[in-house]
This record gives sequence, C-alpha cells and structure tokens, in this order.
Amino acid sequence: MINFPFVSLFSFILVLGSVISFSSSHWMGVWFGLELNLMGFVPLMIYSGKSHEVESGLKYFLIQALGSGMILFGGLFLFHCLGNWEIIGDGVMMEHGVMMFGLLLKMGVAPFHFWLPSVMAGLSWMANMILVTWQKVVPLFLLYSFFSFSMVELIFFCLFSSVIGGVGGMNQTSIRALLAYSSIVHLSWLLASSQINLVVCGVYFVVYFVISIMIFFLLWSKEVGLGQQIGGVFMWDLSQRQIFCLVMLSLGGVPPFLGFIGKWVVLVSLLSLGYYLLAFILIFGSLLSFYYYLVLSFSMVMGFMSWKDMMIEKKSMLVVLVVFFNLFGGGVMFWLLSLMAY
Repeated sequence: MINFPFVSLFSFILVLGSVISFSSSHWMGVWFGLELNLMGFVPLMIYSGKSHEVESGLKYFLIQALGSGMILFGGLFLFHCLGNWEIIGDGVMMEHGVMMFGLLLKMGVAPFHFWLPSVMAGLSWMANMILVTWQKVVPLFLLYSFFSFSMVELIFFCLFSSVIGGVGGMNQTSIRALLAYSSIVHLSWLLASSQINLVVCGVYFVVYFVISIMIFFLLWSKEVGLGQQIGGVFMWDLSQRQIFCLVMLSLGGVPPFLGFIGKWVVLVSLLSLGYYLLAFILIFGSLLSFYYYLVLSFSMVMGFMSWKDMMIEKKSMLVVLVVFFNLFGGGVMFWLLSLMAY
C-alpha cells in the first residue's frame, strides 16, 4: 500500500532540488540542488525495503555522489582561479572538463553508462520512470546552457551511446535491461540536440518523456516483477500486448507515430547545420535498437494468436485509442513545428 505523505514529501524534495539547480546563479547552488534532488530520490528508490531495491539505491547513490563530487571539485577549482562561484560559459579548461564528465556520469551517457542497467534491474517501475525521465532534466539543461562540445567530443559520446545502447539491448531477456539500453540510445539523441538549440532538445525530450510514461505505467499496471523476464508480457491478453507493441514502435521512432517526430526534428536540424556524420551515427544507433523493438513487437502480437482472433478482440478500443494518441500527437507536433518555421 502506498504511503502518500511519504511519497509526496520526498517527491517535493526531489522537485525542489531540481528547481534550485535550474535557478541558481553559481555552481555551489547547482551542486546543492543536485544533492537535494538525490536525497529526495533515494528514499523513493528503496521505498519497499526489498534487498534488490536497496542494492540499486546504494549503487545509484555512490555514482551520483561521484558525479556531484566532480562538479563540486570543478566549482572549487573555478573559485581558486577566478575568485568567484559565478556560472560562466567559457571557464578554465580543466574545470569545465571535470564538471562536464560529472554531468555525463550522472546521466549515464556512454562510456559512463556502466551503472545504469544494473541500477534499473533492481528498481520498481515508478522509480525507473523517474530515473530515465526527470533525473535527466537538470544535467541536460546544464550541458545545454554552459558547456560547448567540440565536434570530436560530440561524435565520440554519441557514437558510444548509440552503438552500446543498440548492441547491448540485443538478446536481452529482461525488460528492465532492454529499457535501460534503449535509454542510452535516446541519450545520444538528447546530447546531440542539446548542442543545437533549446527548442529541438525540448521537443525530443517531451516526446521521449510522454512515451516513457506510457510504457512504464503499462508495465506497472500489469505488475511485471523483477523475476519475470520478457516472456512474462506474452501472458497478457491480446489488447494489452497490442498497446505495448504500438508504444514500443513509437519509442523506436516508427512513422507516423509520435516518436518519429522527435527524431525527425533532430535530424532536420543536424542536416541543416551540415552535421552529416553525426546524423548518420544517430540513425545507425537507432537501427540497431530498432532490431530488438521489432523482434519484441512482432513476437508479442503475432506469436500467440491468429490474425482472425486479433480482429475480433473485444478490447480493441484500447488499441485504437493508443494509435489515435500517437498519430494525433505526431500530427499536432508536426503542425506546431511548421508554424514555428514560418
């Protein structure tokens, strides 16, 4: 049973920490907000008190403490060199490098991704949803606002995230591990979009945020446990498998679903700036991840029931609603972007 005062209190602390990091004008305030965010999220991770949740919570705490320590070290180095804590866009090279690596580590961008699959493997679905969505907001905002990647650095991190996320998700038997590697692939798109402009990054993040919420709420509603592998979703009724299949295809960026809009916006922006190699790397990583999206989706929909049974499913209205939401959302996003272009 959910203890709403407990969850509400630490959720408020989590959000408050993020707001402090957003609004702070110096690095000490950013560091304090990140620590407050961490203190609010860890109790939500270990809320049930299960051993695997405690283990994942400890791993997450240690990694985030390391990332925060790198940010604090960079801020102290900046204070030593410049005599103030003010956030500037072109500080000392060493200071900015250490702080940038700390933010990348906190997000789980490859090659700093090693902690993400093991942490997600032990968490509840709600904690995982917060981890892959809200916990990326502050580091992503800081990377966009105060750090400028060289093209070599950007290609390096995007290439690692795309390939490791794509290859790592193949032959996975755990849904949590699959979604973790999928998150790493999407981090490469978020990182690339963060170096273009805020609108492009915001569009992609909102699309990813909405689709992720749909996936995790569906898994949470079906109570897919830690010991239950991918085969467990095949035990759902057909309408629920169809919904999950369509949302996964949207996450993979299949047109004309909502997920395609985010990728289309990023690709158009990259190509307009002449970043052809970076666009190719992102497409290549998405194709690798698209393999396990398709395998899972086709197996779920067509593996256990005939096409005739599929057509007479009584709960097919749910499938229609999901399709309508994805198509309507994609159409609305395309229309708004067209208006902004003119």
